[in-house]
Amino acid sequence: MDSQSRLADFVELAPDFYWETDELANFTYISEKFSNLAGRSINSFIGQNSRKLFPLFGTEEEIEAYADGAAKLEPFHEALLKFTTEKGEDRYLNVNGKPYFSKEGTFIGYRGYSSDITQSIELKQNLAEKITILEEAAKLAHIGYWQYYYPTKDFFWSKEIYRISGLPYFSKITLDRGFKIYTPESEALAKEHAKISRENGEKYQLDLQVVRPDGEVRNVILTGNCIFSAKGKILSHYGVMQDVTDNVKIQLQQQKMEKQLLHSQKMETVGQLTGGVAHDFNNLLSVIIGNIELLEDMAEPSSKTIPILQSIERSAEKGALLTQRLLAYSSKLPLIPETINIAQTIEEMRERIKLSVGNRVFVSYDCSPSIWPCLIDSQQLENAIINLCRNAGDAMPNGGELKISVQNKSMDCIEGIFEQDFVLGDYVLISIADQGSGISKQNIQRVFEPFFTTKDTSTGSGLGLSSVYGFIRQSKGAITLQSEEDKGTIFFVYLPRKLN
Repeated sequence: MDSQSRLADFVELAPDFYWETDELANFTYISEKFSNLAGRSINSFIGQNSRKLFPLFGTEEEIEAYADGAAKLEPFHEALLKFTTEKGEDRYLNVNGKPYFSKEGTFIGYRGYSSDITQSIELKQNLAEKITILEEAAKLAHIGYWQYYYPTKDFFWSKEIYRISGLPYFSKITLDRGFKIYTPESEALAKEHAKISRENGEKYQLDLQVVRPDGEVRNVILTGNCIFSAKGKILSHYGVMQDVTDNVKIQLQQQKMEKQLLHSQKMETVGQLTGGVAHDFNNLLSVIIGNIELLEDMAEPSSKTIPILQSIERSAEKGALLTQRLLAYSSKLPLIPETINIAQTIEEMRERIKLSVGNRVFVSYDCSPSIWPCLIDSQQLENAIINLCRNAGDAMPNGGELKISVQNKSMDCIEGIFEQDFVLGDYVLISIADQGSGISKQNIQRVFEPFFTTKDTSTGSGLGLSSVYGFIRQSKGAITLQSEEDKGTIFFVYLPRKLN
């Protein structure tokens, strides 16, 4: 068997395709296997330019590198080509070639072979797609995975853990640096359980806190375990980290809303009870006052019973005033609403406000122009404002500043309004801020309860703020406050805009 016949057999049996081009990159030879793959005859390739038929496939840098090598008549290896067969199928080829020359050294062309790597490329693409899907799923679930390989001390983090920690993607992570992403308490806890897992292979799950470089704290759940060799030697430490910060915020918000709902229901229940008692008590007082007036009319002017009756009448009138406040809290006070401009009303009240807070308190005003109109009982509104201002003055016995502002406010979220029936929309917001002693956290939720007071019982009945609360609620509004001990208090009164 001659060498040419032997070579022909090798070419036929080899899985690769063989080709040859001239100095212009036109095909001068192509193996039958390639023509079968392409679905074209061998003669249809001869004389055709290989670079036009089969353009390089890859990044710009890779394509430029192969083009530069060909221009310099250098060999090339594993160049990636993509072409479409006559059946419309995309195929990928791994191409290797080297230049060949005449005896005189003249460049004649290139010879080489190609391998069909379509299946390998498609597997890689499918794997890449699945990895992308997994990474996106992990991103949606805020779950990252990690592994520390002890023999080489390599520490791997997935993209999501870099995002959770706030560190630059693929920055070098050592075992010590991996622990330093936590707060000191969480770091100590993670190290303790990692040590236990290394010693006995125990799986662990911990609630930890991560501190990002910008200072933001993230709540995470860290799960870890260890892998050991057949001889019991530790090989790697691996696990997952889930960012549950948003879940924690939602839980805290739900707890806050539940607490606000319970408080609102409590206030409503107390209001119903108070209203019923006040209504009946008011009826009794009406009878008492009416009979006293009859007795006064029947008695002689010089009668010694007149002063006694007058004293009883004054006490009964105080009781009637008390019931009015209780009725105000229970939102059962008879109201006479009218359309008013609240900024103008407060402007006309300046003298009364000044008298209510005393000379040691400086009062400043900030009323926005074009305040929306409100439908409200102006007399009761004035009483409520004076009540809030008087409380502010009492909180500043040594003087200070009282700031009163009025502005339009479109409410598109609850913003701490705890009344469950509060309706989003347009409101006029009255803010009354003092620089007084403030209110403790444990008392903030109780300030609107009837008979609750932080003042001496001889100076306060505990019905002032409760009557303001009831009147505002009866007027379809809301009242909230912000306060901190020794830093002052701000009351926010929301009154609904009157729409045409």
